[in-house]
Amino acid sequence: MSRSVAVIGGGPAGLYAARLLKLADPKAEVVVHERNSTDTTTFGFGVGLTESTMANLTAADPETADRIRRTSHAGHDLVLRLDHEVRLHGARNLAIGRADLLDVLTKAAIEAGVDFREGSRVGLADVGADIVIAADGVRSAVRRELADRLGVHETLGRGHYMWCGADFAVDTAYFTARGEGDALFVAHAYPYAANRSTFLLEADDVSWAAAGLGDNDAAAAPGESDTASIALLERIFTEDLRARPLLANRSRWSRFTNLTMDRWSTGNVVLIGDAAHTAHYTLGSGTKLALEDSIALARALREHSDITDAFAAYEQARRP
Repeated sequence: MSRSVAVIGGGPAGLYAARLLKLADPKAEVVVHERNSTDTTTFGFGVGLTESTMANLTAADPETADRIRRTSHAGHDLVLRLDHEVRLHGARNLAIGRADLLDVLTKAAIEAGVDFREGSRVGLADVGADIVIAADGVRSAVRRELADRLGVHETLGRGHYMWCGADFAVDTAYFTARGEGDALFVAHAYPYAANRSTFLLEADDVSWAAAGLGDNDAAAAPGESDTASIALLERIFTEDLRARPLLANRSRWSRFTNLTMDRWSTGNVVLIGDAAHTAHYTLGSGTKLALEDSIALARALREHSDITDAFAAYEQARRP
């Protein structure tokens, strides 16, 4: 008998899980609830995908993997640039704009027969499906509602970071550090399109205080970019930016949330991606892990008729 599935969250994990489940059982009712509308600017810039992830995507869904590869920016190395350059690895990772990736995955899900509902703000009480997949990100409302049952553990990182972009493609992915007075800033830059790069900026508490970043953050209105800090960073990294401005999209200082849970499921609800676990942004693996979660969950649900057994198999495969 086909099972009904409600996916809360229309990011990469939710969209891809929905497509794979619909492909596995075309008669299944699969609905994705995405709280944002298409007229809402997608948060973020580019995301990285390794060749190992692309191999997993190809094995699970060759058509979508091919679309992602054709939309992605050509592979790049990773280097450390200080007084001299050190090559860290030559894995030739791919990168793709987050908005482009979401467009590919949304179309792929709809083509498979998934009911995609944008602007649909739902909670657990609003969905009556056999299976509920919480793919609503690091600030997951589902996880918050079920926290006592899941055993949630969260700690904040000590450093401060900000996502920005640039309107040109850097030659390769790299880390660098530049200082001003008592403040030291680190940048992780990588290309994700022919005319776009991600610039991820970091500062520790000493730099935060020395550069007055706390005052900048407090002066920025909720939901707006921290323009004062961005102007400072543009000056400090002017050489790396080729004297170009940083691109902002609700860009402001944050602390990384390290999230773990004792259990990734309870009852008929299972969590995937950042809703279940976080990966530090310098690893460039958050989207990779989310997509691979979707593959493992779809496989477990295909192989186990009992959802409790399926959820256990999924977690056993992915938790390591």
